[in-house]
Amino acid sequence: MRHLRDLVADGYVGEVLSTSLVASGGSWGAEFSEDGAYLPDRANGATMLTIPFGHTLDALTMVLGDVEEVTTVTATRHREVRDPQTSRVFRPNVADQVVFGGVLSCGAVVSAHYRGGLSRGTNFHWEINGTDGDLVITGDTGHLQVGEFSIAGAHGSDAELSRLAVPERYFDPALQELRGTPAYNVGAAYAQIRRDLTEDGSEVPDFAHAARHHRLLDRIERAAEHA
Repeated sequence: MRHLRDLVADGYVGEVLSTSLVASGGSWGAEFSEDGAYLPDRANGATMLTIPFGHTLDALTMVLGDVEEVTTVTATRHREVRDPQTSRVFRPNVADQVVFGGVLSCGAVVSAHYRGGLSRGTNFHWEINGTDGDLVITGDTGHLQVGEFSIAGAHGSDAELSRLAVPERYFDPALQELRGTPAYNVGAAYAQIRRDLTEDGSEVPDFAHAARHHRLLDRIERAAEHA
């Protein structure tokens, strides 16, 4: 995501015109496991909107800028979900469909659709389209914070997309053995926090950033209630 942010900032796509995303939440589908029984209950605060959608939206705004205008539609399409091991049935009260649209501070139009469960087709596809190029980010899960993703791009006179390798400078050499695992992101985050604390830096998002992001998620939920 840091490489993607720099590509956009350096003008790879020119002026950003729009961005669109479709992804699967993984959980919040037709089945749940006993250790995930808290997910279908909104009172627990662990929803598709706050977890996979929330993490991905945070990355999207990091790359492309703040959201200015918000429209949202949510729905609960899986009215009964079951635990295949115990046959326990639960009636969810959380959205398993989140459709978000808006306008970013740069003027670009944004659209995103998260679906509960998994798709036999696309589980993560994010496009950034600009006046001079296109970027496409793909992966096998809608959980951008833990999955494996790749970037493809084309700009200028390029006729088709090609995969863009992430330069080594974006990786922490001390965590080389964790590359390609969810543990790498956790380790890299702790390493960045340590550097900020010991070197008086500000690389890691702080509490104010988190509060600002949660205010955006709250705006999105309230927009859905009034849709």
